[in-house]
Amino acid sequence: MSRKLFKERNTIIILVLITILFNTLLFIRYYDVNARVLGDARGYELIAKSIIEGKSDYDGMDIGEIVTPGYSLFIALPYYFLGYKPLYVYLLQILLNIISIILFYKILKKVSSPFWAFAGSFWLILYYPLWRLNFQLMMETLTVLLLLLVLYSFQLYKRHKSLRILILHAVLWGVFIFVNNRFVAHLICLLILLIVSGQLLNFQIPGKKIIFIPIIVILCLTPWHIRQYKTYDKFVFFAPSRIPDQARDFNRFYSYEECLNNIKINRYNKHSKDKALAFLTSEKYQELKDKYEWRKKGINRYYSRFWGFLQVIQTKPILMYGIDARIIPPASILRNITEVIILLPMMLLFPLGLYRAFKNRNILMIISGIFVLCHWGIHTIIHYNPRYRLVIIPLIFMVAFYGLNSIHIKFKHIRALKK
Repeated sequence: MSRKLFKERNTIIILVLITILFNTLLFIRYYDVNARVLGDARGYELIAKSIIEGKSDYDGMDIGEIVTPGYSLFIALPYYFLGYKPLYVYLLQILLNIISIILFYKILKKVSSPFWAFAGSFWLILYYPLWRLNFQLMMETLTVLLLLLVLYSFQLYKRHKSLRILILHAVLWGVFIFVNNRFVAHLICLLILLIVSGQLLNFQIPGKKIIFIPIIVILCLTPWHIRQYKTYDKFVFFAPSRIPDQARDFNRFYSYEECLNNIKINRYNKHSKDKALAFLTSEKYQELKDKYEWRKKGINRYYSRFWGFLQVIQTKPILMYGIDARIIPPASILRNITEVIILLPMMLLFPLGLYRAFKNRNILMIISGIFVLCHWGIHTIIHYNPRYRLVIIPLIFMVAFYGLNSIHIKFKHIRALKK
C-alpha cells in the first residue's frame, strides 16, 4: 500500500490537493476584498500600472529607481488582460505555489526517497508565513518558484549533460535576477563552486560551458542596464537607490508620534497592533532610540542582522535590524507556534544536512546549503527584514530533510548489520 501511495503521480496529486486546501484556508483567513494595497506592494502595483499605460514614472519616481520591475511585469500580465484587481494576481500566485511544491518534491525525491520527499513537501506546505504572501502583491511566491526552477534545471543538466538545458538554466538565472536582484550574489557563489567542484566534489562542468552561464545572464540583463544608463546618464547596478546602508541611513530616529502612527497604519493583526501600542510607552521609546543609536556605531548593525536571521520567536515589539528605524509588533500566537514546531527543527537539522551533503559529495544539496549561507551573509552586510528570509526557507527545509534521510539510511544499515 505504501509503495503505491508514494508513486510519483499519486504523491503529486495528493500534494496538489493539500496545497489547494491549505490555500483555501489562507484565503478565508487573509483575503480582504476591501483591503488597501500598502507599502512595497503598492510600489510594485504602481510600477505595473505605469508599464501597462506606457509611462516611465510613478508617484514622481522613475520605475527603475528602487527595484528592477520583474515582479511588476508579472503583476501587469493579469492586470492587462483581466483588469486592475489584486485577486487575479493572488490566484496566479496560488498556481505558482502549487508548481513550487511539485518542484520541491521532485528535487528532494532525486536526492533522498519518495517518503522523505513527500514529508518535506508536506512540512513546507504547513509553513504558512511564507504562503500567506500568496495573498499580497509581494514577490516572495514568484521568487521561490524561480529559485526552485534554477535548482531543478541544474539537476536536469547534471543528469543529462545537455547544453540546451544549461542554456535554459542560464536564462532562468537572468529572469530570476531581474525579478529579485539580490540573487546575483547566489549566482556568483554558484559559479565559484562550479569552478572548484572538479577537485572537491567529483563533479565538473567544462570551463567553456561554465562561461555560458554569466554570458547569457549578462545578455538577459543588458537591455535593462542600457535603459538605466540612458535614464541616469551613468552605469547603474540594477537600481540607484539600492546602495548598501547609505540608502537606509536615516540619520535620525522617528519621533514618538511617528512610531505610534507607523504601527497604526501597518497591516498587522489587531492583537499584535494593540500589544505594540500598549508596549510603546515613552520610556520604551527612549530605550529603543538608545538601541538605534548603539547600532549606528561600528559593527553593531551587522551583529543585529546576523542574529536577526536566526530569530524564531517574537513575543514583544522589537526594533528592526541594523539601522532601520521601524518597530515591528510582536508575532501572533499562531505565528510563534508555527515557527517553533515547523521552522525551528529545520534550522537545527540544516547543519546536519549540509554536513551529510559534503560527506556524500551531493552537489545539489551543497549548492542549496551555500545559497542559504549566502543569503544569510548578504543580508547581514546590506539590509535585513524578516520577510527576506522567507524565500530561502524551502532550501533550509530541503537540506534538513536530506539530513533526515541520511540518518534514516544509516540506522537501516546499522539494523541490517545487527541481524
